[in-house]
Amino acid sequence: MQTFLHRFEQFGPEIPSRRHINPDGTNGGIVALSAHVDPSAIVDKTARIGPRAFIGPGAIVRYRAKISAGAWIGPGAEIKQRVLIGERAVIGEGQIIEYRKTVADHERVGA
Repeated sequence: MQTFLHRFEQFGPEIPSRRHINPDGTNGGIVALSAHVDPSAIVDKTARIGPRAFIGPGAIVRYRAKISAGAWIGPGAEIKQRVLIGERAVIGEGQIIEYRKTVADHERVGA
């Protein structure tokens, strides 16, 4: 696994990161090393998964979605294109967050 530094916030620090490998073997998005992404999850190569975030089994994170620090995405949830999930937000199992929606910091959806 190749690691590198990535800046998740415009003025934030560079954080040790890696690329997620999707179940089909393709390169997925950038994931902070402190985050957990289940091996069965699909993360688009343009998506970003911040520090201490959790992405559950079978979840899908689509084009240019951003999962902020400490957010929790439940099993089977789908985060659609250009969605922003705020810090420590919780998205419940099987929930679908629609195109361009912003989920506020600490907000809970279906959990």
